[in-house]
Amino acid sequence: KTWYRTPSEPVVSDRLCAFANAVAEQAVRDLPGRELYMFAYVSYCEPPETARPDPQVTHVVCHYIPACYAHPIDTPGCPDNERYKRYLEGWAKLSPQMMVYAYTDKSQWLGLPRPVVRQMAADIRYYRSLGIRKYLAQSSGSGWIQAGPLYYVTAKLLWNPAADVEALIREWNQGMYGAADEMVKWYDAVDAVVRESGGHYGGDPLSEVSNVYAPGCFEQAGPHLDRALELADTEAARGRVQRVRDQFLFGADGVEVICRQAKWAE
Repeated sequence: KTWYRTPSEPVVSDRLCAFANAVAEQAVRDLPGRELYMFAYVSYCEPPETARPDPQVTHVVCHYIPACYAHPIDTPGCPDNERYKRYLEGWAKLSPQMMVYAYTDKSQWLGLPRPVVRQMAADIRYYRSLGIRKYLAQSSGSGWIQAGPLYYVTAKLLWNPAADVEALIREWNQGMYGAADEMVKWYDAVDAVVRESGGHYGGDPLSEVSNVYAPGCFEQAGPHLDRALELADTEAARGRVQRVRDQFLFGADGVEVICRQAKWAE
C-alpha cells in the first residue's frame, strides 16, 4: 500500500506498530504502569491494518499530514481533516490508550498570522468524544504574542472541555492587555479573514497563504491594535500590545509578499 501524498512511498504503519510491540515486549513488559510512546506520523499516521498495538504502547497520532488548521477536524467537506478524522477514529478503536499530538505552535508558518484558537478548542472536545484522554501540544511558549489565547484556552479546556471558550479568550485579553474589547476584536478580525475565505491551510505558507489571505485583507484588523495601544492602562500592558502589534505588522507584510508573489507567478 502506498502513501496518498507520495505514491512511491509505502505506508509503514503495520511495520512500525510491529516494531514498537517488539520493543515493548523487551523493554516495558515487566514494568507495570510504564508505556512506550511511538509517533503515528506522515506515512504511518494511518492506522495499521494487521498489526495490533500492544497495550503498553501509546501511539501518538500527529495532526500534521493530513491536516487543515483553518477548520475543526470534524468539519464536513475539509478533505485533509476528513482523512485525518478517519485515521483518528481508526486508531481510537485499535488503541484506547492513544495520544494526540496537536500543533499548538507551527514554526513552519514563519510567524505569519495563524488564528486557530476556536478550531483547536473544537478539536479538544472532539478528541474527548472519541474517548481520547492524552494530549500533547507542540509549543515553544514563545508564540504567546499571537497564540496567547490559544495557550490559555488549551490549558483550561484540557481540565474542563465544557468551559466557555469565548469567556476564556476575553479573560486572557483582559488579564494581559487591559484593553480586552479591542484585543478581542483584533483576534476576531484576523480569524474572520480565514473563516470567510473558505480556504484550507496546514503547514506550508509559501503555497498555502494565498488560500486564506489576500493583499489588504487585514485592513479591518489593524486599527483595533492601534486603539488597544491607546487604551492599555499600564506600562506592562502597553509593552505587550506593542509586541503583538509589531509581530502582526511583520506577519501582514509577509502575507502581502507571498500573495503578490503568487499572483505574479500566475
